[in-house]
Amino acid sequence: MTTRRMSARLAGIALLAAAVTYVVPATPASAACGQGWSDRSSRTAVVTADGVRYRTGPHTSCTAYGQVNRGVTAYLDCATRGDTVNGIAVWWHARFSTGGSGFISGAYLNPWVQYTTENC
Repeated sequence: MTTRRMSARLAGIALLAAAVTYVVPATPASAACGQGWSDRSSRTAVVTADGVRYRTGPHTSCTAYGQVNRGVTAYLDCATRGDTVNGIAVWWHARFSTGGSGFISGAYLNPWVQYTTENC
């Protein structure tokens, strides 16, 4: 085999190996959808709208666990930054008086609690 063919073959093998082993990094939103949380707060709030989804993480692209309606009490666990909803980028992990728990945008909570030291 000639040197030129050998070089071309080795270059092709190297290119194929690089293509096979290349891993696409997760986007910030998808990486945060499985975000952990801890119960650091004793605050409560009330949901201010009907059909508000609570999610696996602080982004609208995260899977919704379910939804809650106006008047439901949210027992707030911890806060983090996420997608901006109605001008507010603070999301809370909460447990709801109707059952279920997940991340909910601060835009749908009253009182609206700014980002605090009770971070997730």
